[in-house]
Amino acid sequence: MNPKGQVPVLQLDNHDILTENAIILQYIADQAAGLNDKLIAPMGSLQRYHQLELVNYIATELHKGFSPLFSPLTPDNYREIVIKSLITKFSYMENLLVKRKFICGEHFTIADAYLFTIYRWATAVNVDLSQYQHLKQYIEEKISPRKSVQEALTAEGLI
Repeated sequence: MNPKGQVPVLQLDNHDILTENAIILQYIADQAAGLNDKLIAPMGSLQRYHQLELVNYIATELHKGFSPLFSPLTPDNYREIVIKSLITKFSYMENLLVKRKFICGEHFTIADAYLFTIYRWATAVNVDLSQYQHLKQYIEEKISPRKSVQEALTAEGLI
């Protein structure tokens, strides 16, 4: 469905498609406005741009960094370099969570949903993030137990 030959892709009711995770997340959050105004800050607010900064950091520095680890063609010595780089980049998330309840502040946003997915990839490809206790606690206590998260994991056959 994605003309770029990648995932993700979201097909809308009118058959139009959206690609790129950061855009799809914004679209979903904007559609939920009024139902859950906290998924993304209001349009034009500085808080929204800071949230989108984090979404884009997750997309470009974390998400994209995992690509070589999903390929069986990646040489082992390069895998080690990629893993070390990713572990270092997760330190930014850890440092934010030292002083925040959620990655963008006091409530769950699209950035939290995205970070949760990427964090789970780390376990799947043996990236050891155990040194980041605030990140681990945040995932285990604030994100994983959410009803919507449990429903999504169940629907996808992941639990």
